[in-house]
Amino acid sequence: DAIELDVRLTRDEEVIVFHDSTLRRTTDGRGRVEEQSLSELRELTAGRWYGRQFADEHIPTLAEVFQLVRGRIGINIELKSDVRSKRRTLLVERCCDVIRAHHGESVTLLTSFHHPSIVEARKHLQHVTCGFLFHPLQHLTTTRLKNVRSDGIEYVVLGGPSMRKNAVARAHGLGLYVGEFTINTPGRLRRAVRYRADAMFTDSPARMLQLLSAETKKIP
Repeated sequence: DAIELDVRLTRDEEVIVFHDSTLRRTTDGRGRVEEQSLSELRELTAGRWYGRQFADEHIPTLAEVFQLVRGRIGINIELKSDVRSKRRTLLVERCCDVIRAHHGESVTLLTSFHHPSIVEARKHLQHVTCGFLFHPLQHLTTTRLKNVRSDGIEYVVLGGPSMRKNAVARAHGLGLYVGEFTINTPGRLRRAVRYRADAMFTDSPARMLQLLSAETKKIP
């Protein structure tokens, strides 16, 4: 139904799709992403680490992703939070600019572990769906969930131990949607179905969709 990706800013303030704060793990480059210009990043291969046949893959911009998808599926954009405060604000602004330019509000879920970034994004884009990511060991009280709702946020996205049945029920009672990351096993998927999660994030979509189809048939 949707793809999930992470965004960061280049030195020249372009929004690119990249998970890590540094280049070494998934490219043939070195150093921090934010210290490189877009043109410098364009010279790197982002696929050779996975296999020779992917050597021509490069780091895409968020704009290129919107052009590729063209409304066919949803896009969950995570604003990476391990950047300096000034850069966080710029990332929010530039990301919202890209979403707006590609008329992507209706197909986008914007999330972050840095909740002030999402509150700021809500000010820029009134009609985009927003969600707070919570760390696996973070306990969600009713008060915390009420605060999420008062911030105008629609989604809470949980993982691991924080995905509790009573937390999901409380969130639903407040009109919030609940997602879970990262579901890669049958046991985790069955739990998410049993707790009635609204969204599931996985590294193995084909396998999980097959299992999901089987599980949902069991629900009365």
